[in-house]
Amino acid sequence: MKNNILSCEFNIDTACVEIKLTDGSMVSVYCIAVENKYANNMY
Repeated sequence: MKNNILSCEFNIDTACVEIKLTDGSMVSVYCIAVENKYANNMY
């Protein structure tokens, strides 16, 4: 997947990391949900 990435940026309005791929698709990672999941599994 790393060779297919055109751009990656953080959108502060949505708290998401948006990854644009060469095939025209976009992946959006909701950072707050990832942080919460990590915090719950830390212990």
